[in-house]
Amino acid sequence: MAEPSQRVLSLAALRRALSSERLAGYALPEDRDDLDAVARYLWNGALATVMVPALHALEVTLRNNIFEASVKIVARNPSSFRDIPTWLDADPTFLYEREARAVEEAKATLRRGGKPLTVGRLISKLSLGFWISLCRSPYEQGRPSGPALWPAAIPIAFPFLPRDHRNRPAILQRLDEIRELRNRTFHHEAIWDRNLPRSHRRIIDVLGWMNQGLARAVQHLSRLDVVYEQGFQGYRREAERIVGP
Repeated sequence: MAEPSQRVLSLAALRRALSSERLAGYALPEDRDDLDAVARYLWNGALATVMVPALHALEVTLRNNIFEASVKIVARNPSSFRDIPTWLDADPTFLYEREARAVEEAKATLRRGGKPLTVGRLISKLSLGFWISLCRSPYEQGRPSGPALWPAAIPIAFPFLPRDHRNRPAILQRLDEIRELRNRTFHHEAIWDRNLPRSHRRIIDVLGWMNQGLARAVQHLSRLDVVYEQGFQGYRREAERIVGP
């Protein structure tokens, strides 16, 4: 264990920074002391770091695949545009209220940043939640308004989708599951108490529905299994080194 003079952070200072309630969320009744919770917090950060590559690859691939599929479907409907020459910014809009508002907010963000309003910038500025929302029932065939994306988009956006998942609700269910984990990971919430190897495999599965080569590459480069198997015990010594009374 490190000498007190070598420690760089007091436990009280850490509690003030994170909040006692937040740090308590990393504690278990059988812990030896408060440093087990600190070790678990450090482990959680490491787990989040190694989950990011798969989540990033899925998010970027999903938005590009859904957009490319949508262009082939919606481009058959000529329209005028508000600011950007894409059906996402059509006038009148093809989108429902929530998604139309997200496009306006994305354009406003680009303007504030002094960025030109281009199709590519709009696509990248729209959140994962936006693209998943396009997989909901208002965007399927048989609706009186809005583009009929589904099921026509399935073979374009998800060319390697297994037969038993070849329907919009099955795709949406898996994407919603990933979105919830993605948000917890990116918002610095606890993920250490989840079956992350299973979650990672499911992310790779969905990525493989869209791009099998990329899915194999992300799986090959992943360090999740190494970090997960270390457990919080692998971060106990680091907690002892930097945190004191």
